[in-house]
Amino acid sequence: TGGSILTHEHFQGGRHVFPMMKAKDAFVIPNSKYPGIKLTYLDFYNSAFRLVGKDEQEILDLAMHINDVWQKFEDQSAGLLASSGGERHASLTSIVTKKGEDYTLYLILRNNRCDETYPDGIFHAHPEHHHIKKEGIGLIEAMGLFILPPRLKRQSALISKILARDIPADEYLAEHPDLEQFVSMINELKKRRGENVEELVRDAISEVCRNILDNTSVFKKDEVGKKALARFIKALEVN
Repeated sequence: TGGSILTHEHFQGGRHVFPMMKAKDAFVIPNSKYPGIKLTYLDFYNSAFRLVGKDEQEILDLAMHINDVWQKFEDQSAGLLASSGGERHASLTSIVTKKGEDYTLYLILRNNRCDETYPDGIFHAHPEHHHIKKEGIGLIEAMGLFILPPRLKRQSALISKILARDIPADEYLAEHPDLEQFVSMINELKKRRGENVEELVRDAISEVCRNILDNTSVFKKDEVGKKALARFIKALEVN
């Protein structure tokens, strides 16, 4: 899962404040077995927990416990299999920060399972979003800051020009055939052409990025996903 190189231990560091770090808690999870840790589930696009506490070892112990349970957890209703064909599917993306004496650990639940409908990954960017981002969704994207392919800078500038001048599809496709995958998006944006075209294009790209994060969520926001999440939290047995 993700976008990291897996042939060696792979770490990234920095001081950027990501959107996930600003996310509110959806709810607090009662947690008597690790009393020094506040455990919450985030109100964010994908499926993530936040652990806050002062004891480094206690946070690590709870994180490893969540990881161990996640790697064995299955829920057919949510399309979650721990493994198939000898391949393990479940993984975690982990990010830690420290402010004062408090450690904050973010654990994003990931799954790399594929099927015929989604050969690149059920919990990966779905095909209808590949015109914006097809590459791996690493920890930076998973936390809400997208690294987009270089081609998109040129393509978004062309789309802004098309919108500003109301250029018909046959004309711009003759010169820029790679914009074929953007035709439906351009047609939709042309209906709002009176607005700032650069902002329109940027907002449309941002919307796709949010949808991609929804794709990566292992516990969807619908009733099926909520029930599966409740079963996973129960399986943690932290209270």
